[in-house]
Amino acid sequence: MNEFLRYLEKIYRENNITDYKTIYSLLITSNINRENIEEFFDKWIKVYSKRKKDISVFRDDNWRYFCQFMHPVYKENLPKDNKMIKLYFSFHKPFMDKAARIIFDYLCKKKIFHISKIGSYTRNDSIVIRVNNLDDARKIIRFVNGDSFLKKNMVSINPFVYQEDGIGITIDGNNSYNSELAKLLFKYFNFRKIKKINTPPNIMEFRNFISPLYVNTRDESLKYIYSMVVNMLDGAMNKDKFSLLVDNYQGNEKRLYMIMNTLYLNYGADYVFLALKNALKGDYKLLIDKLNFDEHEKRFLSSSSIEGIIKRNLGYNNSKVLDQNDLIAFISKILYMEKNALNKIDILIEAIKETSLKHNYDLDKIILLLNLFVKKQSYEVFTRDNGWRELIRKYISPNEVIPLLRNKYNDSYSNDNDLLMNFILQEVISQSKKR
Repeated sequence: MNEFLRYLEKIYRENNITDYKTIYSLLITSNINRENIEEFFDKWIKVYSKRKKDISVFRDDNWRYFCQFMHPVYKENLPKDNKMIKLYFSFHKPFMDKAARIIFDYLCKKKIFHISKIGSYTRNDSIVIRVNNLDDARKIIRFVNGDSFLKKNMVSINPFVYQEDGIGITIDGNNSYNSELAKLLFKYFNFRKIKKINTPPNIMEFRNFISPLYVNTRDESLKYIYSMVVNMLDGAMNKDKFSLLVDNYQGNEKRLYMIMNTLYLNYGADYVFLALKNALKGDYKLLIDKLNFDEHEKRFLSSSSIEGIIKRNLGYNNSKVLDQNDLIAFISKILYMEKNALNKIDILIEAIKETSLKHNYDLDKIILLLNLFVKKQSYEVFTRDNGWRELIRKYISPNEVIPLLRNKYNDSYSNDNDLLMNFILQEVISQSKKR
């Protein structure tokens, strides 16, 4: 690390660098030649156009430098303030096309929620993948290292970045770890130049220079970036330390997701909805009483913090007034993403119940509703109330209902009509009577 630090300052002094961008360029191009890879963009878009339920791949007219890859749940709800975990790694041009397809095929197969991108030129962080939790991040790291082609051809990244098995991993919000690192290095080199310090730079001096910046910054994501840099310079960064940083960084959100999942598994989706609705009004009784939280755990549950978490997840700015549909969308998204709750069949059941209750449907009309959806692919049969039609449109294809039900009932029914009838009688009618 000291050697690389001295190399960077040498370039800084010899070229009379006046801003951080040159240093940033040096950080992201170490160990790799910059080559244009835009020729792969259209190919990736075409290949993954056949898997629109699993992944959206596109090139934004306002951000042409990148080819973007993301789980479809984010296509309409890109978070403006995210607390995702970022992975980055790269390959030389001859290996980039195959490597990208192996990686994104894996993300599709495992249904991992992600927001990702690949830039137009090769660099040591060409492939950027953001995921919601550390478990998913480490699944990807294990997969990449377990694939002989990817492991053999992966490019090394700069030594200031924390790595797990050769893959850069960080938490930087809407900032860029390498960009902020470049700014710190530029300030440090500039300080040494002004003070006429001619001894070689070293990591401990750099660390001491950063410390007051870390203490004084009020920007949360910058504070975590500075903390990671300091820990890297101290040689203290490891898996346990990074896990602790992530827990602190995502703290309130992770607690809320845990509460939602626990309540869902024990009391159902309707209870979660009512508990959050009341919490936004300052009444936390339904949200916490059944979990026996102590006073310390209750402190984070202010209506403003919960409102902020919901807005971040749905991609809203702070001025947005949340309504009932927003709350439904948030609950469904989080429980679906956490894999412990609203699966596709649950969503279908709830949508049928809400529609039949609204219109006072009898058994024959419920059967007709489901048949129109499955066989005529009509989403209009579901009520718009509480966002149910949009949830069905977003998460369930009519073509997958029969396979999902056959899997649920272990192929116990010889024909589709009997299968659908049994589903309605067992899951919709009987459950509605319990209300």
